[in-house]
Amino acid sequence: MTEAERNARLVAEAIRALGLSNPANPPDRKFGAALMTAKGNVYAASAFWSETLALCLHAEQAALAHAAAHGEFDIVAL
Repeated sequence: MTEAERNARLVAEAIRALGLSNPANPPDRKFGAALMTAKGNVYAASAFWSETLALCLHAEQAALAHAAAHGEFDIVAL
């Protein structure tokens, strides 16, 4: 897979993750992110917003947590 193909896949997955966004998120708080691990797996997530602000996650943080929850820590692209 070329770098351009990898990047296109990650962008597509980040956009798909927007569809998973909590409907309660304000419109200006809808973000998606995707990452690829050394194994070639892709993990995508949307931002998690909470009115408490203490429980908010950026989309990148959520994607990293998703990968970590699957035991993958070697990130090659975000």
